[in-house]
Order: sequence, then C-alpha cells, then structure tokens
Amino acid sequence: LTAWQAARLSQRCSEAGLNGVMEKPVNLDRLTAWLHRVIGNAGAAAAAAEPDGDGASYVADVSLAYMEEMVAVVGLDRARAGVAEFLADAASRCRRLGELLPGWEVDAILRCCEEISGRSETCGALALGELLEEIADAASRDDRDAAAALVARLDAVVARLPSAMHTCLDD
Repeated sequence: LTAWQAARLSQRCSEAGLNGVMEKPVNLDRLTAWLHRVIGNAGAAAAAAEPDGDGASYVADVSLAYMEEMVAVVGLDRARAGVAEFLADAASRCRRLGELLPGWEVDAILRCCEEISGRSETCGALALGELLEEIADAASRDDRDAAAALVARLDAVVARLPSAMHTCLDD
C-alpha cells in the first residue's frame, strides 16, 4: 500500500516479489477483488459478493488482474468494447442454457457451458465461469435437479456482472 503513484511502480514491486500494489486512497471494491485474487478463497468471494445496503458492486465476481491485463494489452477503449460484447453474448447464451434444460439436451448444455466458460475466463468473469463449470458437472452426472438449481442462480450472476466489470475497468 503506497501513496506514491508512478507508472513503473507496479512492475518494480512485482520484480521485488510483491503480490501487487495498491495506491491510496484505497477503493474498498478494488481491495476486495485483489484480496480474492490473491487468497483465492471461494468462501471469501461469496461473502464479498454480497452487496451492502448502498448497492456496492460485486467486484469479487471479477478478476481484477484479468481486467488490468486486458486493458494493458488492448487499451481501455477496446477493453470496454470487448466487455460490452462479452456481456451481451454471455446474457444471450445463458438464456439459451436455460432453454436447453427442459429438453435435457446434455451435449448441447455441455457445449453451451464450455463456450461461455472460455470467454468468461478470458474476460475475468470468475463467478460466471465457476457456476458454468458446476452446471456442466451436474449435466455430466445426469443430475437434472442440481443443474436446474444452478441455472436458476445464473440470472443473478449475469445481472451483476456489468456493474462489477465496469467498476474494475473504471478504477
């Protein structure tokens, strides 16, 4: 944690063996996302994903490191455009996944989960990717009830992704 803001600070700290750098003043959402990434604790992610009374974003659902890497590689404008495209595609495919459940088309369910999950990882949408893996696992086990319960959670995760991803891009 530092009050010093310099372009090479993050690189120098990484070379020195630190996990990361955060400048003051601290943004609580960004700190939570960073801690989630470093600790990798799914329980902490679930707790951090709960909004507080003033509608805090769900940034623990998103990997800040992935988002920062995307911005570093393609620039902020292209990252925003890519996130917008991903969010529209993910919402559409998740709706399709819900449509596949009643007919229990396991191969199509697995394919749909795999397609969304791959893009989710690329964009840093951790919670969505994890949930899709659980849905695919339930479908592979032919557990319709578990898959249906997980797909029911999908809408909430997809609904909070725009806020989380845009918060990470804007910080």
